[in-house]
Amino acid sequence: MKKITKKLIPLIIISAISTATQAAYVAGAQPIMFGNDALVHAVFSKVSPNRVIVQGEKIVGVDGPDGAYEVQKTADGGALVSLAQGIDQNFTLYIVTDKNSALSIDVVPRNIPGKTLSFVPNDPPMKAKTDTPNWEEGQSYEKTLIDISKNILNGVIPQDFSEYPISRDLPYHPNVPVNIKGDKQFVGPHLRIVRYVLTNPSYLSVQLTEKMFYQPGVRAVMLSNRNLYSQGQGYLFVIYNFDSGSKE
Repeated sequence: MKKITKKLIPLIIISAISTATQAAYVAGAQPIMFGNDALVHAVFSKVSPNRVIVQGEKIVGVDGPDGAYEVQKTADGGALVSLAQGIDQNFTLYIVTDKNSALSIDVVPRNIPGKTLSFVPNDPPMKAKTDTPNWEEGQSYEKTLIDISKNILNGVIPQDFSEYPISRDLPYHPNVPVNIKGDKQFVGPHLRIVRYVLTNPSYLSVQLTEKMFYQPGVRAVMLSNRNLYSQGQGYLFVIYNFDSGSKE
């Protein structure tokens, strides 16, 4: 992919979107998606410690019935949960992270080896508000969007933004004649940036415009290439309000 050198002016769009939550059921040791405040059922070993992690976040609180378990924090932000000897009945663990994700786990004790349970929030990560004004608040809204756009087009992570797993992105399905795949995600105090890879699956060239990628919650759209040849690829950069997107 060639380095982007063409100066592009982002399309500024104002809108809003609602949020929703959902629950999940756990089967096996694969990553487990969950909505905030969801109840998730999970089998735990009652003979060995169980490692619990929340992708991209640190567990700061584990609560549950007294005497049912012991917990030890790990250096990577996870938790080792050991069930009390002889426990056979289900109980609920309440997990809270440093990004304010909350999860209830219906623990099912089983006589199996210890396991790792990796949880992935459906919602974008939350960033705590500080008393110190951040870079986004130090200038006009439109200038902020333009400056952020210039930075990401030049491969620079904007000030006060952090990279988060693309798995934490929200669904995005504009009605366009190209395939879209999330590639990178960056989160700031008020805005969220996602870089997508566009692929033209047809045998004909496709002309694209920023307006084609409008969806509620989108604040700016940038294209690395407005003309995609057959099987060609390009980048799409979308700036959202922090928690904007469609939750399915």
